[in-house]
Amino acid sequence: DRSLQRGAFAGFVYALFDRDSSLLHYCNGGMPSPWLLRADGRIERLHRGGHLLGFAEQHDYHEGVLKLAAGDLLFLRSDGLEDLEDRAGQEFGEGRLLEWLQDRQEVALEALSDQLLATLKSYSSDDLNDDISFMFMRLDRISQY
Repeated sequence: DRSLQRGAFAGFVYALFDRDSSLLHYCNGGMPSPWLLRADGRIERLHRGGHLLGFAEQHDYHEGVLKLAAGDLLFLRSDGLEDLEDRAGQEFGEGRLLEWLQDRQEVALEALSDQLLATLKSYSSDDLNDDISFMFMRLDRISQY
């Protein structure tokens, strides 16, 4: 495979939520582990998956399955958030990001993205020029059919 010779790699995460069963099916291929902040305050790291695409000629990927509850917050991201540096070269880091998120677990979903971007821009010594991408999902209620 020529992509292995060129060093071409790609990360991915897929997440599929089944409303009827409240099950989240996911697979992480080389991205930072998504976080599930449970409504009761527990934090789960979604580790199931495998390597980056293109990392190995053949590799198995493993699906994880979780049952979600009302109030749970799912956070997916690229590594650019944690790698972002301030003027002194200090990375924003996973710990700071997790603390930021825990402090805002009750913030309206619509406001979280804007608040995170504002925080990153004020922290950064430069423009946000790394591969910064993220997504939030909160389960507001469980529907009964």
